[in-house]
Amino acid sequence: MSDTVVGMKRVDRLWFKLISEILVNLSAGWIGLTLTVPFAENKDALVKFGLLTGNITLAIVSLMGAFRLRKKGSKYD
Repeated sequence: MSDTVVGMKRVDRLWFKLISEILVNLSAGWIGLTLTVPFAENKDALVKFGLLTGNITLAIVSLMGAFRLRKKGSKYD
């Protein structure tokens, strides 16, 4: 393999890891919103349930994206 291809794989792996870490932190933020926002709002139970469900869904999607990027980044090792 040429040095350019090896260098590209190294950069790709770093980007995958960087974006994966950002998604993990974003997921933690969604979990924090899940615990605080529905109880801070003075709304009815249906709106609170919608906020809770939406935030949990976004947290799971962020974690799934982080896992896939880490798996893809480790493929180059």
